[in-house]
Amino acid sequence: MRDTKQTTNKNITYIVIFTIMIIVVALLIIFIPKLKNKDTSSSNSSPDSVSVMSTEGSQDETISKSIKNLTDVKFGSKRKSISSYEKKQKGTQDGSYAASSDGKVAYLTYKFSEKNPPEYFGAQVLPTDSNALLQYVLNEKGKLYEVRLQYGKLSKDSYDAIVSNISGTYGNYTFARTYSNGSAEHWWKTKSITLIAYYQSTSVSVYLRKN
Repeated sequence: MRDTKQTTNKNITYIVIFTIMIIVVALLIIFIPKLKNKDTSSSNSSPDSVSVMSTEGSQDETISKSIKNLTDVKFGSKRKSISSYEKKQKGTQDGSYAASSDGKVAYLTYKFSEKNPPEYFGAQVLPTDSNALLQYVLNEKGKLYEVRLQYGKLSKDSYDAIVSNISGTYGNYTFARTYSNGSAEHWWKTKSITLIAYYQSTSVSVYLRKN
């Protein structure tokens, strides 16, 4: 009788231990995939860092030459005169106007004509590229202070040719910077105007800004 009781106690002990093991395994099966997914999600959500690889020149350096606007529109012009000018141009179309919620900045944006795509600094824009546009930026007084040209997606060689053509017109750039993701920018700065050319994998751009 005593041996039977001891055997029964041992069986109960084994059952308890086995039950605990099953519970532990079940919990591991449930939670380990969730932890892995969380780690993967966290890893995927972390942005790739972009660092400056090299710089040349100074952002404060200036040249003595006068930089012309990309179009015949003068800085300080208002929306009405810009719209009037662009209506006469064959290379742009579909002008749209949008203002920021605080009213401090407004944008007058044009797409390029597929029949008559314009050329700037020796390179033709890509009118079928969604990133290609010509944009006039107006300040809170409604006056033009910046012009943005986006060619669309061009090769690095095309960008280098644009930089070379700008340098041929205005002299060597005053500042340059390259990034770890392959992007680059080159500046030509006067006391009143700054011209900046940008290269990215998705688009090549040239900005003119009143200082």
